[in-house]
Amino acid sequence: MRASCRIVLQLICICILTMVSCVNSQNQTNNWYFGENAGLSFANGEVSVLNDGAMDTPNGCTTISDKQGNLLFYSNGETIWNKNHQIVENGENLSGENTNNQSVIIISHPKTTDRFYVFCTRRTTTFDGSKRAGLYYSEIRITPEYPNGEVTVKNILLRPRVTEKLAATYNPSDDTVNLLVFGKNINNDIAPFDTFFIYKIGQNGFTGGTVSSVQVPSAGTNGPLKISPNNKYIAIADYEGTAIQIYDFDINSSTITLKDQFETFIPFATLNIYGLEFSQDSNILYFCSSNILLKYSIEPTEGFGRRQMVGSSYNHQYGNLQLARNGKIYVATYDEYTGSNQLGVINNPNEFAEMSFDTIPSGPDESNFIELSQDLGTGSSQMGLPIFLASELRNRIITENRCANEAFEFDLDAYDTIDSVVWDFGDGNTSTQMMPSHLYSNPGNYKVKATITIGDCTIDLYKDVEAFVVPNPLDGQTLTQCVSNIQENVIFNLYEIENQLNLIESDNEFIFYSSLEDADLEQNEIQNPESYENLVSGEELFVKITSQNACSDTTNFFLETISISVQNLEPLIECESSDGIEKNEQASFNLDG
Repeated sequence: MRASCRIVLQLICICILTMVSCVNSQNQTNNWYFGENAGLSFANGEVSVLNDGAMDTPNGCTTISDKQGNLLFYSNGETIWNKNHQIVENGENLSGENTNNQSVIIISHPKTTDRFYVFCTRRTTTFDGSKRAGLYYSEIRITPEYPNGEVTVKNILLRPRVTEKLAATYNPSDDTVNLLVFGKNINNDIAPFDTFFIYKIGQNGFTGGTVSSVQVPSAGTNGPLKISPNNKYIAIADYEGTAIQIYDFDINSSTITLKDQFETFIPFATLNIYGLEFSQDSNILYFCSSNILLKYSIEPTEGFGRRQMVGSSYNHQYGNLQLARNGKIYVATYDEYTGSNQLGVINNPNEFAEMSFDTIPSGPDESNFIELSQDLGTGSSQMGLPIFLASELRNRIITENRCANEAFEFDLDAYDTIDSVVWDFGDGNTSTQMMPSHLYSNPGNYKVKATITIGDCTIDLYKDVEAFVVPNPLDGQTLTQCVSNIQENVIFNLYEIENQLNLIESDNEFIFYSSLEDADLEQNEIQNPESYENLVSGEELFVKITSQNACSDTTNFFLETISISVQNLEPLIECESSDGIEKNEQASFNLDG
């Protein structure tokens, strides 16, 4: 069934102070508070556990830090806590519902550091009618009297009859934050949920513009909404309808167009989708039900499945998915009746495996999903993880791990044009080039830091890289066989040369050649190297050694035969009783004589 879906931009005017701030600093995502007193810090390119949180919430939540990465506030949609883990003045009894998938998001004003907007979703109406279903707005002010925040505007109903689907992102073109919520355009019980409402938060508060519409399927009240980090796509999960819809998003014109939709099924099962998240490069969409995790290529793939299984669990259930500034996607894991003290982690979410959709990996695939990977200390994961502005998580260093004898090529991706950058390659070397190359002198693990400047924002980006070990074998070693003086050729096991090459790593691949040219061109490799017959003593051969990380090196070695003369000896004769025992048909011989 198809219904008309409208995109509505509402106009609400609020006077705002104007001083320069950095609304899209990635540091604002440094701190996460969620679940049962659980927390994580992503500062300085490291992940550390925070167990000082005061919030115990079963589901949706949000956290916001300042542009230096210092904690400011966190909330579950019902209560707001400050950086000291105390309830903000007048910060209780908000109209959100902490059982919602996306119950709340806190957004800082683009041009001031002392005003914050809190948006909450509510799906139900209270019995006394004091809180109706809808999207609510509150405001936090930091003042000399309340330096840790005070809620000065509270529980203003912006829109009735919305779902729990809530997301936001920053648009550098007009310096506004776009808040998206999905709900009904007609305020009655029978109207479908079919409309995106877009609120723009800019220098003058909430501002609006035109109204446009597209034709898309309606969706249920349950399930998340996500915006891709590059602001080009929107995805919503229809939990009740077991479907996912993907849209093209033109943020400048506020145009949303249906791109794709698919039912969420695997062989013999249909999935109710609870978690949804884009990879940091915005090319892959991850989604999960209670115990199945899958991924979907936004653009069609060639030669292999567009939907692929990432993992499944019989022991734990999966909740929300959330991208972090380190490029990994974290998976809320919990037991049916209790939480879990660990999160799942998709370590390489930008990777797409070449396998069919119905393949269930026996171990980690290219995404490298590990179900119980991130420890939470004394905290506990429930169904929810904090949500942030999608664009804050786009900024990244782009490179690939390489062999230590190959130069690394570095690039950057960010939400807006980068004005300057200072690179620290983690080995004492630096650069100010936008796209530098760097050769590590030694293999090992390095933490690369790029400090980028975008307008008035200075953002530190980190990436862990590994320069793989190159085989680096000893040259000119000799493999020796002893032969009699009547033998000209002998059988060699060429693999035995490994013992003389002084290799750092084991489990290498060895391919043998008769000439260096053949080795360089990778042609005419020697067949049956375990039983190779030499042509002449002193014969030179070449071996290409390739490690498990595809690092290779070539060296030469020699086959040498040593002739041993065998002389005829006179027979030794002894009496049968020489061993002191008569008639036992044995004798004792002196071989030194």
